[in-house]
Amino acid sequence: MRPFAQTALVKRLSLEAGVMNVEEAVSWAEGILSDHSYDDDVANVALYSGTSLKEIAGLIGRCTDPGADELDAMRMVLGKLEGKLREEPQLLEVISEHLESFWTRQDYELPDDMYFMIGLHDSVLLAKDGIYGSLEAVRKSLQYELERFI
Repeated sequence: MRPFAQTALVKRLSLEAGVMNVEEAVSWAEGILSDHSYDDDVANVALYSGTSLKEIAGLIGRCTDPGADELDAMRMVLGKLEGKLREEPQLLEVISEHLESFWTRQDYELPDDMYFMIGLHDSVLLAKDGIYGSLEAVRKSLQYELERFI
């Protein structure tokens, strides 16, 4: 396994979650190239000149290995999402949708510490429509859950 494979997975998930930008990804890759032997996948990230988060996330995804642990990587991203939600509470729906997407990619199975993701987006939509609860209550609950990952 490449020594940076797990970190690459964290970076990819961070890009997908919107807590990292293209410039940070390129800078990370440049640092990997200077600290490790040459890797073509990392070089492709370092040379990226576009602005698409999706494209660079795909490039970084090639820097991971099958042995990289997506759940452990996501735990690191959840801590970053806590700060993002605190700074920009209006992103509640976007963040909840992203977390639901992660849950579905895990074949609808999550460990106990990530169980809060299940049904989160539904809670946001119900609160948004005034059917059940309030957006503020859902945001505070999510903020509380995310704080455990800081």
